[in-house]
Amino acid sequence: MRLPLLVIFSFWVVNSVFACDCIMYPVQSYIDTSEYIILAKTERVTQEKGMPNMHHASMSVTRIFKGGLKKGEIVDFGSDGSDCSLRFEENKEYLLFCFKMNGKFYVYPCSYSDESKVSQKNIRKIEKYIFETSRRHKQKRQ
Repeated sequence: MRLPLLVIFSFWVVNSVFACDCIMYPVQSYIDTSEYIILAKTERVTQEKGMPNMHHASMSVTRIFKGGLKKGEIVDFGSDGSDCSLRFEENKEYLLFCFKMNGKFYVYPCSYSDESKVSQKNIRKIEKYIFETSRRHKQKRQ
């Protein structure tokens, strides 16, 4: 009886070690530190052969909060294959806190990146933060 329990416990411990665990701060704290913040719709998702957690997504930018992208621009997203990687689904729109490296975009781990329909509250916070920051900069220049 001890051996089966030991085996089950071992699998539970190993699986819990690889789980994604993040300490989340208010969404505003990620705005200044993110290179890009966008809404983008997934056009195509491809899996890397032999690597089930590695995927790539081609996405069409639908809105830019931060960064030098254009609406309608197609950007390619890579994955690091970790449990913390966002899993894209075709024809869904996502709020993405991301960066560019070696010609591909990547989502910051432990950010508020998620499907846009569940991110409406965070989108409003981003809009408000950017508006207030812009207003303060204009007042300083005057």
